Amino acid sequence: ETQVETTEAVDESTALVGKWVANVDLSDYFSDRVYENVGVDVVFEPCMVEVKVTFEEDGTYKTKLKPNFAKVFLNVEQSFKDEIFAMAAAESNMTAAQYERALKAKGGSKEESYEMFADALESVFYEEVKYCEDEMKGKWVYEDGQLYLHKSKPEKADPVVIVLEAEKFTVKEFTDDDYEEYDDYFLPIVFERD
Repeated sequence: ETQVETTEAVDESTALVGKWVANVDLSDYFSDRVYENVGVDVVFEPCMVEVKVTFEEDGTYKTKLKPNFAKVFLNVEQSFKDEIFAMAAAESNMTAAQYERALKAKGGSKEESYEMFADALESVFYEEVKYCEDEMKGKWVYEDGQLYLHKSKPEKADPVVIVLEAEKFTVKEFTDDDYEEYDDYFLPIVFERD
């Protein structure tokens, strides 16, 4: 007596329904943004963002991003801190030594100056993450390994290429030219059922 294996066809309209979670490291992306803006190389510790996506049966989706990079920008090489301090001094038309003396005269310090910069940097990147969260909601359609996401008309969106398995899916490619620059930073992204 032999058993015949049967595989049930996946209903693509509902295969993604539910909650999914992934973790993305933004450290390389942030390092490049700092270089573009201040011309200084820096390597950051992992700057993790938890990405939670909920696909509803009614064809809507929403994304929740939870950044976890508090104080990461303080844990950098001293040479980076020194370069940032020298830039701050130059903006005040002083040498680094003069600027440090001026800070001390006001009860401040070189370290406090960098802490202010790190807090401002963290705030800027946090706002960038929250802006992305606001943009990542709307309607969705999944067909033949391609996920279409849009505010109101997913069929008009450039698809996200994914590989869907039983309890996870992997984002392999962004086909929208506006997101092409992010491929090297973030892909692949593996989501698991939450």
